[in-house]
Amino acid sequence: PSSFDAYARGRQLWQKRTGPDLAASIVLFKKAIDLDSTNALAWSGLADAYAIAPYYAYWPSDSSAILAHQAASRALVLEPDLAQPHATLGMTAADFQEGLRHFEEALSLDPNYATAYHWYGNHLEDAGKIDEALVLFKQAALLDPHSLAIHGGLVEINYLLGDFERYLESARQVIAEKGPHPYYSYFMADAFLLLGKIDSGLIILNDLERDNFREANYGLALIYAAKGDVNQARAHMQKYAGKTVLKSSLKYVVYFCQLGDLDQAFESLEQFLQSNDPLFALRLRHDPRAQPLIHDPRFDLLLSKYGVKD
Repeated sequence: PSSFDAYARGRQLWQKRTGPDLAASIVLFKKAIDLDSTNALAWSGLADAYAIAPYYAYWPSDSSAILAHQAASRALVLEPDLAQPHATLGMTAADFQEGLRHFEEALSLDPNYATAYHWYGNHLEDAGKIDEALVLFKQAALLDPHSLAIHGGLVEINYLLGDFERYLESARQVIAEKGPHPYYSYFMADAFLLLGKIDSGLIILNDLERDNFREANYGLALIYAAKGDVNQARAHMQKYAGKTVLKSSLKYVVYFCQLGDLDQAFESLEQFLQSNDPLFALRLRHDPRAQPLIHDPRFDLLLSKYGVKD
């Protein structure tokens, strides 16, 4: 195959958003580069694969971001007016403002680049700008109505909006229209749990765990934490985290909230604030499971300590 053929096949696999497909896409992007090292699109595809590897293949986020930055930078050297690498650099930016600059540049170069709107929405969502994120997700879906990942943004934001019925129905609708996908099954399970339908959620999560879908262990950890079964909760959290999910992750903060251990939740939150742009902690204000933390006076004091003022 030609370099472009290998790249195009890599993009098809990348869009599927599963660990095995992502690994196969990396092989194809590298093959495209071997066939033509000046193929900027192949370098950009490789950067995008590295950028999402922590979410779908559970690569360490720090090393994945470095690899994504290197590949995206190479793409821009070869083709300075390419929008895709700027979106990748925005998606992996550790600094909120830096991310904004890259997304704005990506959209100025290609106003119809759906992934830029999607990742820009994720960026704003992580900073607690939920309404603005929703607008960008909707625009992304208009531009690329077939993207599983983009629809994921539209489904999951219902969790942060506190609309659990819509969270469930939108996940169910995507599965009905586009076929089964483990992340959408996970969203359904999560919605069932939030609606108090524990048994329905458990059935899905146990099936996902048997299929080696690692995120299922996070859902199971939250269930057992809420039930007060500390040993089961800890066991599933350890399975989920492995060696790649840092204790400074906001997922640990939420997990400790579910356990009712606010002291440990604040300890994890401070670790997060020390190693990330503190603005990204504002997502917690909209997380239904983090509300005990939010209403604790220590939350605002801690954010203020790191220069965050709403």
